[in-house]
Amino acid sequence: MKQLAGVPFDLVSIEEYGILCGPQNDLKLWPVHTRTRDRKGRNLSPARIGGTVPEGMALVLTLHPGSFDSRYFGFVPLASLQKMEPVLTF
Repeated sequence: MKQLAGVPFDLVSIEEYGILCGPQNDLKLWPVHTRTRDRKGRNLSPARIGGTVPEGMALVLTLHPGSFDSRYFGFVPLASLQKMEPVLTF
């Protein structure tokens, strides 16, 4: 499951310590790093996601290091996202 990290017109900056994303005066740090190889040693090409989230698009990320998210496939259409509610079980 991915988390909505950026919405249209949010700033996105890829730094060595993670990805900064959000409105200009309230950037949030996502401590995620882009890998250059998958667990089988195959090359991975990171997406070019720096700058501003385009209108109608979204940045989706997850903190799991092995997840494929916007770091690899870029911005996604905002209309394609579905809201998920967590379910707590005991």
